[in-house]
Amino acid sequence: MPRIAIVDDQEEYLEEICNLIEKFYFKNGIPYVMNTFSNAQLLLYEMEEKLYFDIYLLDIEMPGINGLSLAEKIRSMDDAGYIVFITSHLKFLINGYDYFAYQFIPKNNLKKKLIPTLESLQKRLDIEEEKFYQICTNHRYEKILYKDIYYVYKDEKYAIFVTKNGNIPIRETLKNIYKDLEQKEFIFIDRGYIVNVVHIMSLYKNTIYLRNSKNLKISRTYTEEVKKRIHTYWKEHTTNGRDIHT
Repeated sequence: MPRIAIVDDQEEYLEEICNLIEKFYFKNGIPYVMNTFSNAQLLLYEMEEKLYFDIYLLDIEMPGINGLSLAEKIRSMDDAGYIVFITSHLKFLINGYDYFAYQFIPKNNLKKKLIPTLESLQKRLDIEEEKFYQICTNHRYEKILYKDIYYVYKDEKYAIFVTKNGNIPIRETLKNIYKDLEQKEFIFIDRGYIVNVVHIMSLYKNTIYLRNSKNLKISRTYTEEVKKRIHTYWKEHTTNGRDIHT
């Protein structure tokens, strides 16, 4: 069930956004939770209590904490939620991508743009919810959601899953793990490392920078293939621009 937060200090836009969201989810028969906030601080109070959302719809021009500053604070607490900026001034567009915004919607084009954005986001959320890696042994049964995996690395006889919820060891080879993973999303960057492309934020020369602030070196043998795979994945799956500097 998607959780949606809307932050806008203008009541008329807040109501219009709510009506469009209700129309979309009612039409598609999808249960959802929607919380509205008239200012940024009210949302932050909720997040400080560990109440996070799947989708954040943020007005940019607000008194006090504006939408861009709010996005920065959201990202410091929640690196997985999708941020959509709703604004009357597209001059903020470039700065907004610093916070990995999924989309920008002009307020004068709200009715035309919001529904397609919700459709796209819901498809992503459905996929993320379904995909997981399964650990099955005589003494252990566990599933790890793909979206929570940053990377997997080899440590002697174990493979270590580095995830949002901590490190998870499993006695298995990386080769076998890779066979069981969705290979469009996961790539070898070295014989001892498999990385989730979803969490790669940038690449510079032979180093990738991940969403969890970790950076990893790419083996020379894998460099060209890694660059190619990252370009392909971003082109197919992202709406926001990311640059690779070589």
